[in-house]
Amino acid sequence: ILNCHRDYIMGFIHHNSKTDEKITKKEIGGKAYSLYLLGKSNSELKIPSWFAIKENTKAKIEENDESRIQFLDELNKSLHSFGENKLWAVRSSASSEDGFKNSFAGQLDTFLFVPTEKVEETIKKVWESIYSEHFLQYTKERDITVSESPAVLVQLMVNAQCAGVGFGINPVTQDKEYVVSSVYGLGNQLVSGDTDADTWIIKN
Repeated sequence: ILNCHRDYIMGFIHHNSKTDEKITKKEIGGKAYSLYLLGKSNSELKIPSWFAIKENTKAKIEENDESRIQFLDELNKSLHSFGENKLWAVRSSASSEDGFKNSFAGQLDTFLFVPTEKVEETIKKVWESIYSEHFLQYTKERDITVSESPAVLVQLMVNAQCAGVGFGINPVTQDKEYVVSSVYGLGNQLVSGDTDADTWIIKN
């Protein structure tokens, strides 16, 4: 797990402060790696605290009880390092996500307002979502291979007044222009298509 306000490495949980320590997208996936780069590039940004469970953790902890116990111990320490009675957003962070070719927006399950005691089981639900019919169809159409044990991003929950999604390339036309869509409330309403968004197109 990568924890944005710690500075040590554990087996399944990779903690990191804003140092020059090398962290790869392969380790922590697309979403978490983008947050990591964002934090390193601008320390003034108010990014909600987060940590990322490394890719292939699922496969490793299924190998034996010792690995599973070690992972649970590291997860518990990570969660409680932020204090008690916190709520979390638990999301996938596959290495193929948030890339130049594929955004994966809304394809894998996202869980919001997760209490600390439910984070472990929620992480498993994120892992299981790679077997959903719509996700398998998405990867098949794009000829994408995704790890069966993707990284998972766990981030302190923010009850947002408004939220949005930004694209560096128009996802519909593939034109080289910025597209920003936003809604009142949480961003899951946007990616699920449940709410009509305000959209801005910014030409390069």
